[in-house]
Parts: sequence; C-alpha cells; structure tokens
Amino acid sequence: AIATVILLISMVYGIRTHAIKEQSKRLEKRVEKRTSELNKVNKRLQQEITERKRSEKALQREKAHLDQLFESAQEAIVLTDKNGRVLRVNSEFTRLFGYTPEEALGQLIDDLVSPEELKKEAVSYTKNLTNGKYIAFESVRRRKDGSLIHVSVIGAPIIIGNEQVANYAIYRDITKRKKAEEDVNRRAAQAAFIYRVGQRVSSKLELKALLSEIVTAIQESFNYYGVMLLLVDEKGKYLSMQSIAGGYVSVFPEDLSVTMGEGMIGQAAATFKTQVSGDVYKDPHYVRMADEKTRSELAVPIKSGEKVIGVLDIHSDEFNAFDETDMTAIETLSTQIASAIENARLYEQAQREITERKRTEAQLNESLKEKEVLLKEIHHRVKNNMQIISSLLRLQSWHVKNKKMREMFEVSQNRIKSMAIIHEKLYQSQDLARIDFYDYIKSLTSSLFSTYRAGLEPITFKLDVKKVYFDINTAMPIGLIINELVTNSLKYAFPKQKAWGKTDNSKGEIFLSLHSDEGRVSLIVRDNGVGLPKDFDFRKAESMGLQLVNDLVDQLDGAIELQKECGTSFKITFNV
Repeated sequence: AIATVILLISMVYGIRTHAIKEQSKRLEKRVEKRTSELNKVNKRLQQEITERKRSEKALQREKAHLDQLFESAQEAIVLTDKNGRVLRVNSEFTRLFGYTPEEALGQLIDDLVSPEELKKEAVSYTKNLTNGKYIAFESVRRRKDGSLIHVSVIGAPIIIGNEQVANYAIYRDITKRKKAEEDVNRRAAQAAFIYRVGQRVSSKLELKALLSEIVTAIQESFNYYGVMLLLVDEKGKYLSMQSIAGGYVSVFPEDLSVTMGEGMIGQAAATFKTQVSGDVYKDPHYVRMADEKTRSELAVPIKSGEKVIGVLDIHSDEFNAFDETDMTAIETLSTQIASAIENARLYEQAQREITERKRTEAQLNESLKEKEVLLKEIHHRVKNNMQIISSLLRLQSWHVKNKKMREMFEVSQNRIKSMAIIHEKLYQSQDLARIDFYDYIKSLTSSLFSTYRAGLEPITFKLDVKKVYFDINTAMPIGLIINELVTNSLKYAFPKQKAWGKTDNSKGEIFLSLHSDEGRVSLIVRDNGVGLPKDFDFRKAESMGLQLVNDLVDQLDGAIELQKECGTSFKITFNV
C-alpha cells in the first residue's frame, strides 16, 4: 500500500513535472515571441528617435538660417500678431526706427512708428493685413527720436494650414530717393518760377512798377516772409530801399537806407557775393529791427557787368530756409532783374530824351525844311558837275587815238555817270536820305547797254529787284560795283569771235538780282557768256575794274563769291 502510494505520488509528480515542463516550454516560446516583438518595436522606436533627432537638427539648422537671414536683412522687418502687436523685430528695424526688441515687443506697430497725422492711414493698412490681404505703399513714418523718414512698405499675412497665425511687414528707407525727387521737382518749379517772373518783369518798362512787380512775384511764388529790393546810389556809398513785399511792409521805413558793408545787405553789395544765414541770431552781420520774425536771410547782389547796382534781400520765418538750390535760383533770377532794371532805366532816359526832343522838334522842323531845299540843290549841282566832267572826258576821248586809252576814258566816264545818276535820283526823290534802287539800276544799265552794245547783236537783260532803298553812303559803292560787273559782262562775255570755246551771241543773257532780307543784302550779277579761265583769281586781277570791286566790297564789310559754271556769276552779300 505504501509502495502503491509512493508509486502514485511518483506518477503524479512525473505528470506534474512533465506538465510544468510543457508549460515552461510554452511560456519560453511565448516569451521569445514577445521578446522578438519587443525587439522589433524597440528597433522601430530607435529608428523613429533617430529620425526625429535628425529632423530636429534640420529644423534647428533651418531656424538658425532663417534667424540669420531675418537679422542680417538689409530692410527693417517686423512680425506682428493678427491684432498688429509686435512679436519680433530685426536689427535693421532697431537701426532704422531706434527701438530695441524689448521696447518694441507687445507694442501696436501703428502706435510705435506712425505719425499722428498718418495714424488713420496706418490703421487701414494693418486692417487689410488682418483680413489676409497683401499691402504695398509709400509713406512717412516716425522714428523713436521723433524725426520723420520716407519708407516703402510691403506686408503679407503668415498662414499655416488654413489658419492666419501672424503678419509681417518690410520697411525700406527711401528718404534719399524722395529727397532727390523733391530736389528735381523743386528745381523744375524754380526754373518755371524764374521763367514766369522773367516774363512778368520783362513787360514792365517803368522802373518803379518794375521793382514792385519783382518783389511781389518772388514773395508770392515762394511764400517768403518778406522780400526787399534796394538800389545803390550814384556815389556807391548807400543802398536805398525801392520796393518791399510781405510781412515787413509796416516794419521797415519807406526811406530805409543801408551803408555799403553794413549788415548782410551791405556785405552782399560790398563783396559782390551772396550772403546767407540759416540762423540770423548767430550772424554777426545781421542788423535786427523791432517786431521782426526773421529766422533766415538771403541777400543776393544784383550785378550789371562788373558793378553791383542793387541787392535782393529775402527773409524767412523758418531756420535754415535757404539751400544751394534756392541760392542758385535767386542768383539766376538776379541776372534777369539786372537786365530788366537797366532796360527800365534806359526807357526812362529815353522818355526824358523824347520829352526834350519834342521841345526842340518844332525848331528843327523849320531848320530841316531849309536844309532839305539846300541838300536838293547840292545834289543837283553835284550831278551837274559830274555830267560836266563826264562830257569833258568824252570830248577829250575824241582826241585820243590809242584804243586802250580811249577805253579808259570811256570806263571813267561811265563810273562818273553811275555816281551822277545817284545824285540825280536823290534830287528827284521826296526822301533825300534813301534811293529807290530799282529805278536807279534801270537808268544805269540802260546807259551801259547804249554805250557797249550799240550796233551789236542784242543781249537779253533780266532784272530781279524788289523795292530796295539805300542811303547815299551805301548806294554809291553798290552803284559802282554794278557798273563794273555789268560793264565787264557787256564788254567781254559775248565777243564776236570764238573765245574759250563759246560763240552763241544770239542767246546772250545778263541777269541782275538785288534783294534785302532783314538787313542782309544779296547782289548777283550773272551772264551766260564765255566765262573765265579755270585758273583765274579775281582777287588778284590786274584790271582796275575788279580791283575796284574788291575794294568796294571791303568798304561795305561784305563778301564776294565767283562761280564759273555756265558763264560768270558774282554774288556779293553785306549787311545794312
């Protein structure tokens, strides 16, 4: 029984041991499986941790890069929340506006940098950003120290997913550009102003009205506080006020006088140089009057040639009101003013002379009538005397057997006749000072044709002369020139025998043109005759006729040209 019990116990133990072993194997397998699973999960976790660390490092690098870009940007950048409160600013924002990041943080950007007068504009742009809109504009903003700068601004919302989380704005300082644009516009306005003032003053010839117009135009155009114009007296010791406009009309006396070298006005006149002061309280040359509001003064000398005839004195109630552009503009204007003043003085002098002339005009008229009668008689007698000389030469030529000598007598006779006709025309004219050259040329050429072409084949004479008048001092040399050139054409251009390859006398033509255009006279004498040799130099001609023509052209301060194509053509131009 005991053995049986022991056997049973042994069997039960064996069974239990086997069961435990089986269970242990199953557990080990389960543990191995779970361990394998855990290892796999752990590996995945390790990979995820490694990947996350890698991503975090990449994000840190990207953030550092973005931070570096944000801080090193050349423009001022500000990040704000949706309500416009500052979240972050970069170093350029601090440099431009003067606020540190700590001072700017949490502040409304519009309160921080917008001038009070532009607050409404700034709020409207911030509202657009809040509503998710992009903005771009140019305006003026205020720095921490209160100074104003011109800026261009662009801004945009920052959206992550579908949510607007913040806004950014970029400010660029455009003050220099705006100042350059303002300078250009200002120069253009000043140029237009100088033109307008020049137009206004140029129409004034009375000196007092002119000076009043000058100061009024300058004061109204630039809105200066006060403008005065003073002129130097005849002795050059004092400057007396001639006209005033603006705020000092009731301050300065009408008989204000400034000694040369005294104050800025006297200094400008004495030194010939523009005097400018941005703060007259600190200027040793400034002379203060009671009830003045002057802060800046500009005194510009008015120069005529190498002397100062006056000073244009301009006052402003603002400090540093005049810059280089203002000085250049007023100095340019002063040259026009000097010319206008001189013209007005000449006009007044002319008016005085006209008045004086009218006093003696009645006496001169009587004397003039007597002199006209006498002058007519003189021209008549000179003409008669020249005709006598011409007749004597003709009589003398009859006794001269030498052909060349006879031709010289004939030429001299025609020269005298050309001058005699001038005196004859003056005697017959109602205007003793001028000669109608159309009638004169017809008479002269008719006489020449009778002398040189009588009995020869006819030559056509064409005359193109409008109503041209000359005084005797001009008429005499022109008459002699026409006489010489037409004589040469009649004598030498159309020979009977062949000369230089041309003999067609039946179509001979002489053309004479005389025109005057605004004081410039043009005389052309042309023929279609045989012409001149190619190497012929009329300026070195040995004939007395062409030498006389050259001398007479010089006497008229004129110019002479020769063309040898299709005959001979002389063109003479001069001023009258």
